[in-house]
Amino acid sequence: MNIFKQFYRSIYSPKDIALFRFQGIGKTILYVFFLTFLSILPSLVFISSALNSGIDSSRNVIEDELPAFSIQDGRLTSESKVPVTINKDDFTIILDSTGAVTTENLSTDSNTLALLKNEFALVAGGKSNPTRIQC
Repeated sequence: MNIFKQFYRSIYSPKDIALFRFQGIGKTILYVFFLTFLSILPSLVFISSALNSGIDSSRNVIEDELPAFSIQDGRLTSESKVPVTINKDDFTIILDSTGAVTTENLSTDSNTLALLKNEFALVAGGKSNPTRIQC
């Protein structure tokens, strides 16, 4: 009996479930992996849809609401003289070409994407992961 048939029978037949104990260990391990895969499918769907909507939202904010900026000689440059902060749906985007905001300032924010003067930082769940801009 293949694992799909075994899964179907395990839904309604306790007698067949009792007989599964006589099958080989390899098939049992495969069946457990199959059940694990089925159990994580809803989480994978939720994470992928949340990730797609987050990327789309970030793209729209960067294209529509942030001032024009560029990276020249490893430094962020923009026409803005003050740091620009945009809050959207529990997510913050910071554009700072002045150097006023540092990665230490970001550690208290929950979800932040920061384009700073010399680095790029992503804060998720209160943990910062700064990366230097390389050109």
